[in-house]
Amino acid sequence: MNGPINLPTNRTRGGQRARDFNWRYWGVGFGLCGLISPVLGAALTAIALVRGPTWHGLSIQRYGTLLFFLTIPLLVIGAWCLDLLEERKKKVGCDRIN
Repeated sequence: MNGPINLPTNRTRGGQRARDFNWRYWGVGFGLCGLISPVLGAALTAIALVRGPTWHGLSIQRYGTLLFFLTIPLLVIGAWCLDLLEERKKKVGCDRIN
């Protein structure tokens, strides 16, 4: 046990610092769910039309409608966070967002 101690660094696999991954990136990822929600909403609504509004006690018609209505707010959140990342990039003046 006389060898060097390997302490973890603050770098991720891509070379980007782990502390640079902030809430703006989470907002972008959360906003990208706005691309998936209308597809899932359409699938749940189609199932509700065929099988009935409830399935094993779950109101799939309600959840399908909810996913349809969440599409626009999720896309707006994602676009807003992307704008914040671009502003930060311009402020720092680099090609890569850190």
